[in-house]
Amino acid sequence: MNTFDDYRLDHLQLPAHVDLWIHGRWQPGWLIACENHPSGWRGLVQHQDRDHTETTEWMAAEQIAPRSTP
Repeated sequence: MNTFDDYRLDHLQLPAHVDLWIHGRWQPGWLIACENHPSGWRGLVQHQDRDHTETTEWMAAEQIAPRSTP
């Protein structure tokens, strides 16, 4: 799995279109907030689940990357 340097998470302009590592693959989503949690940087993201239900959840910065394509 490729990872994104978590120290840069707070430099993205919010909301940011990002790729999220979910279910063993990268998929598109939105980063809507970020915070430096005691366990490291994490982001509040929105994405669609496998059943196309919109989900909002906190994810570790290692699972969040800037969009590789526009």
